[in-house]
Amino acid sequence: MVCGKVAAGGQKSGYRMQTGESLSDITVYPAENHGGGFLCQSCRLIREIAGTRRIYSALWQEQPVIVKIFYRRFGAYRHTMREWRTLRKLAALQIACPEPLFYGKTGEGHWAIVTALIADSQEMFGLFGSMDDEQKRMQLLMSVVGHLAHLHIRGVEQEDLHLGNFLWAANRIYLLDPARIRFYEGPVPITKGLYQLATLCGYWPANQESQIEQFVRKYFAARGLSFSSQHLDHILKMIRSHRERLIRRRLQKSLRDSKRYITLKSGTLRGVFSRELWAQKQAAELAGQIDTLMNHGKILKRGNTCFVSLVEISGRAVVIKRYNHKGLWHSIRQTLKGSRARRCWLYGHRFDELKIPTAAPLAFIEKTQGPLVYCSYILNDYVEGTKLCNFLRDLSRTEAEQTEAVERVEAILRQMEEYHITHGDLKPSNIIITSGGPVLIDLDSVRVHRTGLSFRRARAKDLRQLSILDRSEYTGRSGT
Repeated sequence: MVCGKVAAGGQKSGYRMQTGESLSDITVYPAENHGGGFLCQSCRLIREIAGTRRIYSALWQEQPVIVKIFYRRFGAYRHTMREWRTLRKLAALQIACPEPLFYGKTGEGHWAIVTALIADSQEMFGLFGSMDDEQKRMQLLMSVVGHLAHLHIRGVEQEDLHLGNFLWAANRIYLLDPARIRFYEGPVPITKGLYQLATLCGYWPANQESQIEQFVRKYFAARGLSFSSQHLDHILKMIRSHRERLIRRRLQKSLRDSKRYITLKSGTLRGVFSRELWAQKQAAELAGQIDTLMNHGKILKRGNTCFVSLVEISGRAVVIKRYNHKGLWHSIRQTLKGSRARRCWLYGHRFDELKIPTAAPLAFIEKTQGPLVYCSYILNDYVEGTKLCNFLRDLSRTEAEQTEAVERVEAILRQMEEYHITHGDLKPSNIIITSGGPVLIDLDSVRVHRTGLSFRRARAKDLRQLSILDRSEYTGRSGT
């Protein structure tokens, strides 16, 4: 243990603050040394798990450190010792991790552990998400895959495996969260290793699964395993299953207040809005004036089932679709199943998670009468482009441009097939060809199928509606 006594008089603190606020000095009295305390100065809260622990950045003897304080009445000592022993064992295995400095009790009697701060480090999750260059993203994830294989060879398993539990500093990867690390007598079992590999590969975009083979080959080569296409198929299935679980959790988050969304519940109005465009007051005002706003917009469709209008909100082109009231039984069904606007909101976010291009969902609103949904509204970004049917009829487009558009639509269809998703109304007018590629719109009839039989029937319907493979129907040119 690193020792270093300080003069008496370290100031105690009540720890009453919000994340990011400064805190007075913290004195830690080492369990193995009763002669004095170690003073950690300039403490600043960087993370808090309510009722469990707080994590501070600080200075100890002019050295930047991390101070983790455990607050549970029962189990604090056990958690402290587990992390301390895990860090020491990782260091003995020559696995890069925060250097353990000392542990003990604070002046207020809480167990704490102090580790060296890893200088100039970046959390892998943030670093990966900030990269625009696909090749650099691939290289970074490939490095983590190689590191994962190294951990597994040494018998180390990070049970809470995600990119946020790795740091990148000085071209080196550091392992975090010692509380969730498990050690094996030998290498991590292959079955467990492949499951963890699939979890890590789940960070790669869902629309680029063809490149996952490179990550799998990297892991197999690092562990000296024989690779086959059956292994790849097995891992892809695990990735999709893992991704589906994550998506379900994230969709639930899209229905409540968070950093990204605002919920509204006022009188007969309720809904969810993107914080990017609206504050709470603005959301309530929009919901109250939405019919007037639609009537003054550019009417795109006015029918018995729905009313669609293009409006401008804060300088942004927005398409609002209202699902009209169609009687008592319709309201009962919409209340029990969830309104069509709510379902479109969720499907829009599901498509975003899977990188299936669609008009970004911005908000949904429901109007109620008593306990029943009366009508609902979905607000989406306006997609500027040309309908696929018109794009394929346009003789000013080269055959190469049209072929590329068809191939990209086919790639979207293959991805939807992998996740058992059907559109339900996949006519060429519901595919917009933009400068960035095809975009699917009108998600009213989208379904995620739980059985193969229902999927195959709905998929066949989608393909019948989308007769794009023989483009001679549109262009007079020979089909592809």
